[in-house]
Amino acid sequence: MEKTNRELTAGEKSRIKKLVKANCANYDSEYGCLPYREPRKTKGFVGRGGAAE
Repeated sequence: MEKTNRELTAGEKSRIKKLVKANCANYDSEYGCLPYREPRKTKGFVGRGGAAE
């Protein structure tokens, strides 16, 4: 069986992009799916709008 390369149709590209956006934790329109990084924990952070000590 011979494989042939072809360009994706606009509909196929759209469906792929929709799947990537839906399954990506950190999507950027310019760079695509970026690796997810855990938020940094800040020492002294109160969390309810209070000031750090």
